[in-house]
Amino acid sequence: MRVRNKDLDRAQDLMWTAFDTAARKERIRLAEEALKICPDCADAYVVLAYDLPKITRQRKMELFEEGVKAGRRALGPRYFKEEVGSFWGILETRPYMRALMGLAIELEEAGRVDEAIEHYRELMRLNPRDNQGVRYCLAPLYLSLDRLPEAWKILKTYTDDTGPALNYTRVLYLFKKDGDTEKAREELGEAVRWNPHVVSWLLTPKLPKIKIGAYITSGGKDEAYVYARDWRKSWEKTEGAIDWLVENLLAAYREQKRLYITGWREEEKK
Repeated sequence: MRVRNKDLDRAQDLMWTAFDTAARKERIRLAEEALKICPDCADAYVVLAYDLPKITRQRKMELFEEGVKAGRRALGPRYFKEEVGSFWGILETRPYMRALMGLAIELEEAGRVDEAIEHYRELMRLNPRDNQGVRYCLAPLYLSLDRLPEAWKILKTYTDDTGPALNYTRVLYLFKKDGDTEKAREELGEAVRWNPHVVSWLLTPKLPKIKIGAYITSGGKDEAYVYARDWRKSWEKTEGAIDWLVENLLAAYREQKRLYITGWREEEKK
C-alpha cells in the first residue's frame, strides 16, 4: 500500500478540477499551482504540455518527460515490480501513463520513432488491456515500417476491435503479406462495413485540414479522417494497394447493382 503523500493528493485534486475546467488559462493556473504544492504531480506537466500557448515541440517533450519522471517518483519502484499488467486499473498510475503516452506521441511526430515504440511497448506491457488505445498507434506504425510480425502480434490479440486503426491496418497487412487473397477481400469488406468513410479519405487526392474535436465518433467521418491523415502514406507506398482497393470497391458496387436489378426483375415477373 502506498504511503499517502498529502501534498501530492492536494495537487492531484487541483488537477481533477483542471480536467473539468473549460478555460485554458484556468487549467494552466491550476497546473502551476499544483506543481508549487508538489513537483511529483505528473498530470500538472501533462496539462502544461497540452495547454501552454505557442509551445515548441521540444518544450512539449520536455514537459512530458518531466511528467514521466514525476510519475515514477510518485509511484515508487514497488508498482513497477508488483503491478505490471494491472496499470490503469489503479488510479494512482494514470498520471504516469498519461505522461508517457503524451511523450511517445510527440516523439513519433518528431521522427524519433524507435524511442516512441519503446514507450508504446512499455505502456502495453504495464497495461495489456490497453485502455489508452496504444494499439491504434503501434500496429499501423509497425506496418508502415514493414515490421509485419510485430504488427500481426497486435492485430491477432485485439480481434474484436472495430476501429479503423486496426481494421484497415489488418487489411493492409494481409495485402502486404500475400497480395490479393480471399481473406484480404473479406477483411476489406468488414472494414468498410464498420466505417466506409475511410475509403473516401484514402482516395481523396489531397486531404483538407479539418479540426478534430476532443471526442471521436465511432464509425464517423472524423474517425475515418484521423486514420487516413495518419496512415494513408502506408497505403500509397505499398505497391498496388490503392489500385486493389479501388478494384474491389468497383467489384462490390457491380455485385450490389446486379443483385438489385435481379431482385427488381423478379418482382416484375410476379
